[in-house]
Amino acid sequence: MHIVYEPGSGKPQFASSEDSFQFSITHTRGLAGCIASRNSLVGCDCERLDRVIEPQELSIDLFGRAFTSKRDFLVEWTRLEASLKLHGHKLSDVIDRRAQLLPGARIKASENYIDVGAIKSSFDINGEFVFSYCVGKNCEKHSR
Repeated sequence: MHIVYEPGSGKPQFASSEDSFQFSITHTRGLAGCIASRNSLVGCDCERLDRVIEPQELSIDLFGRAFTSKRDFLVEWTRLEASLKLHGHKLSDVIDRRAQLLPGARIKASENYIDVGAIKSSFDINGEFVFSYCVGKNCEKHSR
């Protein structure tokens, strides 16, 4: 099998749609992850829990609420990225390099940004990482 990338979004997929599946890959220093499904759209993301970030400064602007811990912020951040990847969107589609919302973009942790019916889950790995994944609607071209 050969992996190709959708123009614009960079979402990976297999070159042949026959007998293949949807998948999403992610990595950060010290961890790589993947989620795959034959029938549903999927997305995943991971971050290090020791990432240098100021959640108080970003959380109100990005999610409309403050988070009590960096871990809680990173859970929502990775869920957002997993949701975006689900449909081949990028974080840069909704925020700029300074983590400011682009005009017209609105992200709230209390809402599902991309897919209302998506299942979202997050978990810690060895107390060092947070990993989130999102499973969306059935992908008709892959359903049997």
